[in-house]
Amino acid sequence: MTDLADLTFALAADSNFAMQLAVALRSLAAHHPEGCRVFVMHDAIDDELRARIVRGLPAAAEVAWLAVRSPEIQAAHRPDFLPPASLFRLTMPSLLPDSVDRLVYLDADTVVRSSLAPLFATDLVNNFCGAVHDPLVPWAGAPMGLPWRELEVDPSTPYFNAGVLVVSLERWRADDVEARSLALLQRHQLRWADQCALNAVIGAQWAAVPPVWNLQSGHLITQSLAWVVESVDEMDAALADPAVVHYTNTRYRPWQWRCDHPFRADWTRTLQQTDWAGWTPPTDYRRIVIAARARARRLWQRVAHS
Repeated sequence: MTDLADLTFALAADSNFAMQLAVALRSLAAHHPEGCRVFVMHDAIDDELRARIVRGLPAAAEVAWLAVRSPEIQAAHRPDFLPPASLFRLTMPSLLPDSVDRLVYLDADTVVRSSLAPLFATDLVNNFCGAVHDPLVPWAGAPMGLPWRELEVDPSTPYFNAGVLVVSLERWRADDVEARSLALLQRHQLRWADQCALNAVIGAQWAAVPPVWNLQSGHLITQSLAWVVESVDEMDAALADPAVVHYTNTRYRPWQWRCDHPFRADWTRTLQQTDWAGWTPPTDYRRIVIAARARARRLWQRVAHS
């Protein structure tokens, strides 16, 4: 039986993602008024910025800052669009206290909309973690998935998104998931870095949870493969009232210009409760010029063919 008094979370970020981290933490604390422990894995977030991030959080939210100093992280291959902080989740088994044997991990580009106690209590049935299928890469052998032949992975193996995980740290430690994942990233350049590494190492030994716990931007696409791997009822429930919204695509990120995410207001409303209240995304004049040129071309084509 999982003791909800031990409700524990972990997030990871660098200083460039401080505002998003503040929003994620604020939304998390708001839905756990009874209290929770939160570990924030970071790289060189100074004391002043830390104070700004947690300013206004209720006292019941206990935040511990853990600096990541891992040469294995620096040696790991990752695409340029992913910062080193995206790999920090791999270090949880060694970085967090040994007394922590279960937690919910959240990416900092999330907003929490309800209590995560039911997710924390998920019966993992001796699996490494609970997670939601990736809606764009639901299987290891899907386009943009794993180099499954090279890694000797069955291409039909279900593939999860690592942005929201309920983790058995006890199992991760026992099977050395941290070292095995980092070693894999030192040998291979994988498209989604640590997410791919975890999927390769864990394989099919993870418990699928409904998409309400990790509504990704890929779920918003009408022709998403999520409608194949999830039930229609679970998809409808997630799209109507997600517990966690995960802003995974540039078009759907509320801190970027002209975001049209259906749950954008949840993020911006939470932002107003942080030390970044009043902040607005800078106008992307490059996109304005591109759109204007495209409109001009379409107009010229209509005139030329009239």
